[in-house]
Amino acid sequence: MRAADAFGRMLLVYALPLSLFTSTAVLPLDILLDYWPLVVVLLGATLGPYLVALLCARWLFRRPLAESVLQALGFATPSVISGLPILTSLVGDKASIVVLVGALISNIVTVPLTLVLLVLAREREPGATVGQAAIGALKHAFSQPIVWAPLLAIVVVLSGIHLPEQIVASSRLLGNTISGVALFACGVILQAQRPGFNKAAVVTTIARLLVIPGATLAMLVAIGAPHTLVIETVPALGLPAGTILVLFAMRYNAGERENAAVLLYSSLFCIPTLSLFVWIIGALSGS
Repeated sequence: MRAADAFGRMLLVYALPLSLFTSTAVLPLDILLDYWPLVVVLLGATLGPYLVALLCARWLFRRPLAESVLQALGFATPSVISGLPILTSLVGDKASIVVLVGALISNIVTVPLTLVLLVLAREREPGATVGQAAIGALKHAFSQPIVWAPLLAIVVVLSGIHLPEQIVASSRLLGNTISGVALFACGVILQAQRPGFNKAAVVTTIARLLVIPGATLAMLVAIGAPHTLVIETVPALGLPAGTILVLFAMRYNAGERENAAVLLYSSLFCIPTLSLFVWIIGALSGS
């Protein structure tokens, strides 16, 4: 468990924030503006399922708030960074833009919201009002590097500041370790948690790998979206859950085994489900 905690801290506090900061801060603003349809689709297909899953888990199935929040995160947030090799084989150089947009949406929208709600669930003091608890949770969330690093990078891009190459290179040195460390951390976490069969994890995995990308594909086809937009977004939304799901579960002592199972199941079954969606997209395009 100590090894899993150490790797988790390195990812959440150092590697992932630095990777997001350097990747975003050096990106020309016009590229982000050119990809606004991609931003809209990924944002809607991430935030919408997140809110629906959270409301259903909390008020329909009466799950504790922390477990509901983590299930919503598992539902809605794919590990786009780990899917870079797969996306590169599908869309070429555009894969880095897809990964960046997906990571930004996750770390600007769903991750801060998850952190706020997890802190509310764990640390609300007796006698504190909802407003006081929410303010404290917001302060905690926005003090985390994984939240403020991408926000700072967006400020840099919008202000037109060009970072010195020395700063970019030194930041990338640690940020570029994220893929290898995340993969190794997955193994350490799964060995520590030893996930077994879990019904809630099965439901989350089915939603992560089939329901969300399938619904997005149906919607894009229905509105006549360009093939390029379909092939950029649907495979990205069909990627497995990220390591961050289990790291949050361990840090806030909520559903560790369930979320380790989601990580395991979604990692195992994403290849056949992704292959299915790529085949369907190819058939629809006539290629």
